Amino acid sequence: MLWPLEDPVITQYFGEHFIDYSRWGYPGHNGLDLWTPVSPAVVVCIAGGTVLQTGWEEDGYGKFVVVLHPGGWRSYYAHLRSVYLRPGEAIKEGTPVGRMGATGNTTGPHLH
Repeated sequence: MLWPLEDPVITQYFGEHFIDYSRWGYPGHNGLDLWTPVSPAVVVCIAGGTVLQTGWEEDGYGKFVVVLHPGGWRSYYAHLRSVYLRPGEAIKEGTPVGRMGATGNTTGPHLH
């Protein structure tokens, strides 16, 4: 399994900031936020699978991709600047997913 960004820096851990995320019914941050100084910040798939969904959430994930992996687990890539994939595509580990961005409900560029 790969990191989805080159030289990632963790900017927020899973479960942090309960008060901020309670408005969505979460017991804290529901993911791991990453940032990279590398430009362009290309996001890659952490493991092979099938693109389950791509979309847009104005008040949430912004531009996002969901990948279904063998065994039934899913990886999410959110707040993307651009999306390179379409639902139904079979992809391999390391396949470019999109570019890190700041779309949706975010305070700055990162990958959720």
